[in-house]
Amino acid sequence: MRFARLRSLTASDGHPVPAYLLEPERPTGGIALAHGYGGSKEQMLGLAAHLAEAGFAACCPDLRGHGEHPALLGPGIVQDLEAAVNYCR
Repeated sequence: MRFARLRSLTASDGHPVPAYLLEPERPTGGIALAHGYGGSKEQMLGLAAHLAEAGFAACCPDLRGHGEHPALLGPGIVQDLEAAVNYCR
């Protein structure tokens, strides 16, 4: 399984989206994991590891206003998650 910090994930409004990727050798699909309010990408790593062991690539982003994301909480949070979903495709 490969573990990587994604540095190229960018929301459609230009904000960088800090994220981790856990990826098996031959992924059968991709899943974007969204943490809850007040959470962070690190809280999703356990679930991401289980998904990667089951054959799925798992992307764990910090959404706006959380963790390492540079922007304040706001409606752009949808664009952050959309960037992670698009990366998994």
